[in-house]
Formats: sequence, C-alpha cells, structure tokens
Amino acid sequence: MDGVAVQPTLADNTRTTIEAELTRDTTADDRVHAHLKCFNSFEALECIDLEGEAALINNFKGILYMARHAIAGLSSDERKMWPDNLYDYLFGSDDQISGQEHNIIHAVGYMKHITRHISSVHIPIVVQPATIDDEIPDSVFGEMADYAHAIWTCQSTRLFVPVLLIHGVQLSLVLAWAPVDQLPESAVYDALKAANIPNIPLIIDSGIIIENSFGYRVEYLLIEDCGISLTKYLLTQSHWDMKWMSDNAAKPMSQIVECIYNAWNAGILHRDISASNILVKGGHIRIIDWGSATLLEKSSVDIDAIETKWLFKKETDKYNKYKPDAAGTSLYKSIPVLIGATQRSIVDDIESALYVVLESVFKTRPDNLNVEPIALRLESEQSLAFVRGCCLSDVDYYRQAFGIPYCSERFAWLLDTFREYLFVRNGEYIGSKLAMQPFFERTVEIQQLERILDLIDERVFGKSPVSNTGKKPSQVGRSSTSVKAPRRSKRLQSKKRRR
Repeated sequence: MDGVAVQPTLADNTRTTIEAELTRDTTADDRVHAHLKCFNSFEALECIDLEGEAALINNFKGILYMARHAIAGLSSDERKMWPDNLYDYLFGSDDQISGQEHNIIHAVGYMKHITRHISSVHIPIVVQPATIDDEIPDSVFGEMADYAHAIWTCQSTRLFVPVLLIHGVQLSLVLAWAPVDQLPESAVYDALKAANIPNIPLIIDSGIIIENSFGYRVEYLLIEDCGISLTKYLLTQSHWDMKWMSDNAAKPMSQIVECIYNAWNAGILHRDISASNILVKGGHIRIIDWGSATLLEKSSVDIDAIETKWLFKKETDKYNKYKPDAAGTSLYKSIPVLIGATQRSIVDDIESALYVVLESVFKTRPDNLNVEPIALRLESEQSLAFVRGCCLSDVDYYRQAFGIPYCSERFAWLLDTFREYLFVRNGEYIGSKLAMQPFFERTVEIQQLERILDLIDERVFGKSPVSNTGKKPSQVGRSSTSVKAPRRSKRLQSKKRRR
C-alpha cells in the first residue's frame, strides 16, 4: 500500500486522552467532566472563521468525533448494545487520496489501515458549499457516481459503496434540558410534521441523550437555520418610513397566527410565543422552541406512539390546556397568564403574537431613542397586566401605548381586528376583567377567528378566502359559538399549504 500514514495532531492527542478517561470505570461526574473536555476540543468550534468547504468538513469531523465520545461514555453494559466502530475520518493534508484518478480528498476509512489510499476508503465524501434543496444537480450526482465506481474498481469484494454528500445548509445543534414529566420537544416537532403544519423549522435529526438525570431529560435537535428576528427582518427592508415598515409587518403577523391556529387544530399549544421564538427566513416566518408546548385534551396526536418512541410516560404529563405553570416570556405573556391564570388556550398564544409584532414594529422607528413605551415596560408581571388592560380599552389610543403613533391602514386594520377578537366579547371590553380576575374564562371564538383568517387571505395576501360556509365573508362579526376545546376545521382541510 503506497499511501502516507496520517500524523497525529494536538487535537488527536487530546481526543486520545479523553477516550482513555471515558473508557475507565469512572463515576457519572467523571464522564460528564470528560465530555466537557471533548466539547472544548471540538474542532468545529475552530471553524467559525472558515467558509465554504473547509467549514463544512470541519463541522462534519467534529460531529463524528462527538458521537464517538458519546458512545465511549456509556457504561460497560450500555456499550454492549452498540456495534464496534470500524471506521475513522481520513483527515490530513488537502492532497487527494492516492491510487485513484478522481479528486477524492475527504472520506471515511477503515481504522485498521488508515492511509490516504483508495483501498482504505469505505465512504467517499462529496462536499458542496452551495445550498442544495430537494434535488441533487446532475454534475454532483455524476461526481458521486465516479467516486463509487473508483472504489468498486479497487475493492472488488464490495457489494455497495455509500457516498456521503455534505452541502451548505446552515444548521444549529440544540441541546435541551427539561423535566422528565414534560413532553419532549422532539416529540412535538414529530407531531407538527405529521399534521403538515407550515412555518415550523426543518428538523434534520433529534433524539434523547440522557433519559433521566436527577429528574431531567437531555435531548438534542439538529435544526435548520431559521433566519433572523422579526425586528431585523423589518430593518433589512431598506425603507425607513414608519407606515411602510408597519405595512410590511402585516404578512409575518398573519403567518404567525395561521401557524398557531393550525397547530391548535392539531391539538398542540406552543405556550411560549416570544420575539426570540419568531424568526424570518426568506420572507417566511419560522416559529421555533416548542419545548414548552403541551397537547390539548382532544388532540389528534398519537400520544401512544410518542410514548413508545420518546420514552415518555403519558400519564405523568398534564397534557391539556389547564396547565397551571408560568411557561412563557414575561414581556409577551397574555394578560391572564401574567396574573397567574391556570387556563391557557389559543387566544393566549395569539395575544402573545400581537405583542411580539407590536414591539418589533416599534423597534424599527428611527426616533424610538430606546425609550420603552408604557405598554412594553416590564416592571412586574402584575403591573404590566394592569397597564395593558387599561391601554387596550381605548381603540383610538392603544397603538400609541405600544409606541406606534401611526401606521399603514392595512396594518391598523389587522391590529384592530385582533384586538377585537382577543378583548371584546358580546360587545363588551373584557381586558379589565382579564387583568383582575385570574379565573375569568375567555372563550375561544373559533368561527370568528376563521372568518378573520379568511379576510386576511383576501386583504393581506390577495387570495380568495375559504370559509366554513363556502360563502365569501363580508365582515368580521362575533360568533355565537364559544369553543373550549379544539376541533378539526374545514378551513384547514381546504386551504392549500402556505409557507
């Protein structure tokens, strides 16, 4: 074999030391300490300033080694469940692997004879920094086929040759700690995907790392890059006119409410709608961080399947809308939740979305001087609830209380429409009751909400509305039907999926 053996680097020596620590009979604390050292030596952290192919391949190397160290950290009995690792990454110089006429530089090879030679290659790696969506371009597919053929030619006993394609989709690795009696976030994303809910992030991979550590579960999610905050998105539109900025916020707000509505129809309530959980990518909203989500009483989600897949005991979770805790971000909590209400529903999430959008539009004002308007000033949760209950009572003043003295007609219509839906019942303003009576039950006017969404299709997106009655709605009115549990809507069945 005429290849050149790879010389160990400083990072390799660090990994060898860590592997020795992990393979000893150590305590759980020792293994955690060794894993932290592994994270400190994670080569992907060194590629922050790298771009293109170098950044992609360094991230891949880091993930590969982290997975190996995670397995090494298992107990002796746990490790028996995993097959022996026979492969390693053929890293080293940028020279192509010898013994072949193609430009194979990166590959996964056999550990017993790691040399930069085609005979050692198990999986060739094709790296394409440009983002590839649903289809592989013919040129890339041809390159992958050439690599596979080269290995077949050299390794005559191979039955098949897998080829790994690494491309430039930006991803984030999320590690989540949550009580074991709380619904796993990965399970929520599974349920959202099964229900075809738009405007949620793409999950590449997810799983449980630690099932129970002192009452907490540790899970990971490999998630697509979801873009920028709503405020940054509005500021990137290169127009400083307040009316234009507010008008540009109408579509994102509509997408947020639509996503909340569709998830609620599937029996899933987010419960932590906040500015940090609303992102924009390519002009489309992404609602992230469903770790506080819960299932409603009449959810269409297969809770038994979740229990089996995610090691989750359904009887330990109060998966209904009556979950008496303080989930959420204070500045964006609904008025009832701010004062300790124990009943949560879709109206609370929509109210939170209203505050997110109002704050984002306010922050685009070139003259805001970092002075918080009264309705966005958090001194205590109780005082904020009282202030908002007062401010929202005046249909002509409330927008000024949120720092928006003027805005476009379309955005004003949208705000006024949702204000009425959230705080008016049977012609009476109920914001004051919500701010003073924790047990006041605000009904879910589902028919009114669906008419609003139909009107949004027409007035914001320019589409022909689809109503439950099949007739074109003329105006937003108060529904006589109060719904206290979700039901499958004809609207969800008839509307085309919108991103």
